[in-house]
Amino acid sequence: MKLYETYLALEQLWEQVEDILSGDVSENHDGSPVTPDDALDWIEQALARIEDERDVKALNIACLVKNFRAEAEALKQEKLRLQRRQQAAEKTAERLTGYLEQFLEPGTRLKDARATIGWRKSEAVNCWSDPGLLPSEFQRVKVEPDIAAIKAALKQDQEVPGAELQLKNHIQIR
Repeated sequence: MKLYETYLALEQLWEQVEDILSGDVSENHDGSPVTPDDALDWIEQALARIEDERDVKALNIACLVKNFRAEAEALKQEKLRLQRRQQAAEKTAERLTGYLEQFLEPGTRLKDARATIGWRKSEAVNCWSDPGLLPSEFQRVKVEPDIAAIKAALKQDQEVPGAELQLKNHIQIR
């Protein structure tokens, strides 16, 4: 039985309880009469069985969550390790390119089956001053919400158009 099926089983059990209480069921499967004690025992056993299955399934899913979190953390660490290797390789390539620029005359062209060295002209803008000192038509402005300030204002019952404070419940799996 899957976790969601336990809720369906509880609904079915409730329907059976309603049938028993309404008197629609007066005999067991073997044809013997249903007594209130028999019905109560059967309901308790069925409810306990369904709840036990639900609990086992929920705990199994919690273990899966823990495993996936551990795998995600391991992948994160591997990603960081690979990023460091990537950065080291990029820096080495940049350093070696600078080394070639330093010792080869601009315009020198070298070629063999493995590589080609050539030069090309390019343009770049160098802004050495504070960007705030540039005229406004040469600036970009990025607007972002100040979440901490909005939260503080909402907690003090101030109205902030376009924002609301949401109370959430988060499941914790340890």
